[in-house]
Amino acid sequence: MRRRDLREPELEVLPRVGAWAAASRRLALRHSIARVVLSGRASRAWSQAELARRAGTTQARVSDVENAVGNLRLDTLERLADALGLTLEVRPSGRAARRVRAIA
Repeated sequence: MRRRDLREPELEVLPRVGAWAAASRRLALRHSIARVVLSGRASRAWSQAELARRAGTTQARVSDVENAVGNLRLDTLERLADALGLTLEVRPSGRAARRVRAIA
């Protein structure tokens, strides 16, 4: 085997810094939601199955939310918040939000 075959392949496409930052923000949001749902459930001494029953979803979906896995649907978050007695607020932020506030 030639020495050059032992090298790791070079990456042809590197993600843009902006794309990495956006992905990082989405992951941070998922982890924040996970902490709120987990602490709300734990403070009530509910199992994941009990929260799922009260929210009209599955235990697997509650587990996904608490582990920040998969895509979070707004309707699922609303049902979880209702079951936990929480209010779900969505507020825009960033440059686009400033433009929206300036128009309003």
